Amino acid sequence: MQFYAAWDDISTTKAWSRPNLHQLILWWNDIQKLHNLDDYEVYLVGGFAEYLHNPTLPMTWDMDICLVSDNPNYNELKSILDDSLKLALHHNFLIDIKGVPTYTWSFFQKLHSGEIPPKEKIDKEQFYLLKNYKKFVKYIDGELDREFSLNEDNYKNWSEVTDGLYKDFNHYSLLYSKVIDRFNDGTYVGKIVDLKTTDFNFVT
Repeated sequence: MQFYAAWDDISTTKAWSRPNLHQLILWWNDIQKLHNLDDYEVYLVGGFAEYLHNPTLPMTWDMDICLVSDNPNYNELKSILDDSLKLALHHNFLIDIKGVPTYTWSFFQKLHSGEIPPKEKIDKEQFYLLKNYKKFVKYIDGELDREFSLNEDNYKNWSEVTDGLYKDFNHYSLLYSKVIDRFNDGTYVGKIVDLKTTDFNFVT
C-alpha cells in the first residue's frame, strides 16, 4: 500500500497504527525533553482518554491533546505543536494536538460534568482552537482519502496569529454536536488524563 499524509509542510509516507499506552508514554517523555511545558496545562481527552479508563470501548485512531493557556507565546506554541506531531508520527500514531484557551476548555468541562451550555450562549469570539496547519491531505495508493482545509466554505472564520499558527473559530458548532453525540451514545462519560500528574497506571 502506498501512503502519504501531510499537514502543510509536515508529511509522512508511513501509515499510523491505532494508539496505545506505550506510545503515549514515549511521546510524553520525548516532548518534555524538547520543550518546557510549565506554562501549559496538558490533557489527553476524547476517545483514547475514555478508552484508557474503560478498555471495553472501541479503539480510536488518534490521541487528542489539549495545551491549555490563555497567553501562549505563539512562536513557542507553533514549535511545540510541530514537534508533537513529528514525534507522534515517529512513534507510529496520529496525534490531534491543539492550543486551547481557558474559555474553550471550561466549556468542555461543563459538558463532562453533565451540563450542556445552550449553543446560543457560546461566545464565538472566545471559543477557538490554535492549530499548526491550514491544510491536511491523506492519500492511499494515489487516491485522495481525506482532505481538510481552512479555506473551505464552511471554515472561513480563522486568522493566522504567527507564521504557520492559526486561530480557528469554526469548531464550536462541530465540536458541540460531536461531543454531545458521544455522551448520548455512551462513548464519552467525561474522562480526561492530566498528563502532568498521571502515573499512567491504566489497564489496557
